[in-house]
Amino acid sequence: MTTKASHRLPKDVRAYGPDWLGRGDLYVATQPPIYRAEPAADGSLAIKVAWFRRVPGRLSLSAQRLDGAGRAEATAPADGYPDTGPLPSNVTVSAPGCWKVTGHLASTTVDAVIRVSGQPASP
Repeated sequence: MTTKASHRLPKDVRAYGPDWLGRGDLYVATQPPIYRAEPAADGSLAIKVAWFRRVPGRLSLSAQRLDGAGRAEATAPADGYPDTGPLPSNVTVSAPGCWKVTGHLASTTVDAVIRVSGQPASP
């Protein structure tokens, strides 16, 4: 994933660290470079991807595998978080691999290309 220079990030986004990619109203965290998850009984992998909304609005998400066939579901919570600022999303993919997660907020679209591994993170 390409990272954006932190000095070009808006101050409200930069306050949460330098590792964000996006523009205008929407940013996505670029860390970690590889998302690790314990496979569920059906083989799917669930990860969290962090977003930053600079304007109020519903974040809609989609995901697609780039290196083969696969299914994905990506959702952001509708309630329980402030209208702007950091927002976690849940992304469940059918298999390890390279995935593109796309966020839409107002007129801004941001794509994040991530690698998902079926190996859990080390303690």
